[in-house]
Amino acid sequence: MGYGKMGCAIKEDVAQNKDASITLVVDRTEQGQGVIKPEQLSSHLSDFDVLIDFSSAASNPLLVECAKAGKKIVVGTTARTPVQDAELASAVKAGNSSAIIASNFSIGMNALFSLLKKADGLLPGYDREIVEEHHNQKKDAPSGTAKTLASIINLDQSKVHAVRVGQIFGNHEIIFAANGEVVRLSHSALSRKCFANGAVRAAVWLAGKSDGKMHAFSEVLGIE
Repeated sequence: MGYGKMGCAIKEDVAQNKDASITLVVDRTEQGQGVIKPEQLSSHLSDFDVLIDFSSAASNPLLVECAKAGKKIVVGTTARTPVQDAELASAVKAGNSSAIIASNFSIGMNALFSLLKKADGLLPGYDREIVEEHHNQKKDAPSGTAKTLASIINLDQSKVHAVRVGQIFGNHEIIFAANGEVVRLSHSALSRKCFANGAVRAAVWLAGKSDGKMHAFSEVLGIE
């Protein structure tokens, strides 16, 4: 929704994807052909098949409305509540739609999620901490991605450290230490391109699904 920084990255990715096209943009401030206000979305439900949202958690009522109308939903917005996720899941079921909510749409990060599960089993008893860095305008701390990483290894939130400086797109590092050694797993996003590419890939994957279910991005990638 919208042509903010992520919207521009998605626009660029779609331009290179023969299976996707942008038919509508939802933005509170921007004007132009094909751009509508959020309150106008109800009148344009026939104009699109999949909605990609990277705006804010406040957009959830619009997502719920679209899902009930059978529209597929891709959500990359963090700082959502469990209640909002449950509301969307209920709407997806009611509308026989389908949706993906992910804390991170980077393909590399999702590969790291899988690698972390393996490391967790191979390094029992090791101290673990997570350090994540983002730009100084990011509102949530720790990031949704850091929370996902912590949940994979059952790490207490007190062991997750958030840094907000400059224009960093996203750096995440998981540190294991014991027995005179340190193991580090890390991922760095060098631009928003990696997130946009994954979101568009998810949208194309969802386009043909009408099963009333919430899906994991790992299903799109075939990652366990």
